[in-house]
Amino acid sequence: MANCQAVYDFLLQASQRQISTPLPPEDLSVLEAAGLLRQLTPPAYAELGARIAGTSSGGGLDGAGNALRAEEAARAAKAQEVAGEVRHTHSILFHLAGGKHRAADAARLAQDEQALAGLDAELRQREAAFADLMSAKSIYDAATGYPGGYVALTGFGLLQMRELGLRLYRVSDKSFADYWKQSQDLEQELETNALRSSECFGTVASAIPGADRSYLWAISIGLARQTAEPAASVQKFLETYGQLGPFSKNDENRLMASEILTAVPRPLDTVLPQLRALVPAVEQLGVPAASSLGIASVLCFAQRTDGSFAVPNLERFLRSTPSYEAAALLAIVNLPPDALAGKFQAWRGKFTQWGYTASEDVELASAYLTVSELPPEGTDTKLAILLRGIGAYLAYPLVAAAIVASVPVLEANESLNLIERAYGIIGRRAAALSQAELICLAVRMVHEIRSETITELDATPRVVPPPAGLAGLAGPRFFFLPVLVTHGAYYSTFSGLGGVHPGHIHSMGGFSG
Repeated sequence: MANCQAVYDFLLQASQRQISTPLPPEDLSVLEAAGLLRQLTPPAYAELGARIAGTSSGGGLDGAGNALRAEEAARAAKAQEVAGEVRHTHSILFHLAGGKHRAADAARLAQDEQALAGLDAELRQREAAFADLMSAKSIYDAATGYPGGYVALTGFGLLQMRELGLRLYRVSDKSFADYWKQSQDLEQELETNALRSSECFGTVASAIPGADRSYLWAISIGLARQTAEPAASVQKFLETYGQLGPFSKNDENRLMASEILTAVPRPLDTVLPQLRALVPAVEQLGVPAASSLGIASVLCFAQRTDGSFAVPNLERFLRSTPSYEAAALLAIVNLPPDALAGKFQAWRGKFTQWGYTASEDVELASAYLTVSELPPEGTDTKLAILLRGIGAYLAYPLVAAAIVASVPVLEANESLNLIERAYGIIGRRAAALSQAELICLAVRMVHEIRSETITELDATPRVVPPPAGLAGLAGPRFFFLPVLVTHGAYYSTFSGLGGVHPGHIHSMGGFSG
């Protein structure tokens, strides 16, 4: 099979109806089987033109359009007539009429409703016929001469050509057949994750009806990825949520802690005593009661191999950042604290140079990027493109852009394209949410993709092993992810910075690598 560069060049030339670099027939068959193009013999091309013009049979595209409009008008008139009869049967005059009149009116209504159903069926047939002819015209108009006949790029082919163009920087020499399989595997994983998340959401939303639906959707995406059986994760989450009621009256903090502790591999009856000891420990370090449950849960999740918790590290990083969550994230990462502190300051300094003022978003974005493989140097372009792209949908895109940027093997435009694909997939299941909320869910969908699904597409990803001699659970490729919401802003009751902080709520969960 030809490589991706050759296929892209061919598809581009086909879209421009001027092919100068042909592909072997067997490669064309592969592209046609994938739905990217159509091959037409001269007789088939002529027959297609005759169908559209109406010279072979039927009235052609114009005739089908006229028939469709006439059917729509007839259906609208009948629907209006039936609506009037329905109103009449609900009126006082109908009930005051004699039995024979009521029976006659009811029979006429039933007859007209049956006629309306018949018109609906005919209208659907007309719509299908018209759509088929429009599709045929699209192929006919796109067809260009080729040895042995014609080739035409499909609408799906145009879309896939665009996506291939975004990835040429790393797949140009790869066999297109290999690239296509990996691309379809990624699409299937997004579909599977969205389906599992939808199943989780149905159960969680029924059990916690008062919680914000965007929070529960984001949590459900995390729960769907925690185990092979999402139902088990949901059951553990709900049990944990119930047990944490006495710990906090702040429901956001309680949701955050419940999701984190659901991922803890230890039994809940073992975790809860540890949590009871950690909550006062973090409060003694200055973390307020409204936030201590979530921060203690982060430490509880990342219990060290010697059984201890990263309380000393938390104390250290609380001196470096006023954000409790950023400090907790930095505290549990299995890297030298001095190196983490230096990288964190570098990222925060970069955002300050870009004009960002002190905020929870700056602190948290700096922390996520610190524990990623992305270096502060030489990444301005990637992060700037992500901020501009995500900023078209979110008023405060910094945290979301940092999360997406933490996927090291994808460049900015491809990352935005992946968010677009995830948005379409999750949007079909969470359509009641706003566009901005769906973008946030798409960000989490992208983050929850198995790292090997992405890294298989690139020969250059680098996994950094944890330094020897450091006792800890979380390695350098570990990330927490906030549950993002976009109600413009929210009032934080437990942020170290206080006041109004846009762009995310304080809830974490999920990991990469």
